[in-house]
Amino acid sequence: MEIDRNEALELVALGVLADADGPVGSMRLSEAFQEAGHGLSQATAGRFLRQLDLQGLTRGDGTKRGRTITRAGIARLDDLRGKVTMREKSSRLMD
Repeated sequence: MEIDRNEALELVALGVLADADGPVGSMRLSEAFQEAGHGLSQATAGRFLRQLDLQGLTRGDGTKRGRTITRAGIARLDDLRGKVTMREKSSRLMD
């Protein structure tokens, strides 16, 4: 039940979006990726946000003010968090 790199990035991005009080832009997302140990530039973070838009996990208001998470994004975040929890429990059981 290991999550891959793309899922790890989704987990960071969707977590930031879910915790935000308003729209999140590529600069904030790039900072969150850096804090989580993923060295992605602001431009790459912006492309990642566009991918989340295409998947229906986020939406923008048509301006450059950032994105907000959708219901589908919240469901995906819950799924990813469940995978991480399951992996941690499995790891403890193996130890």
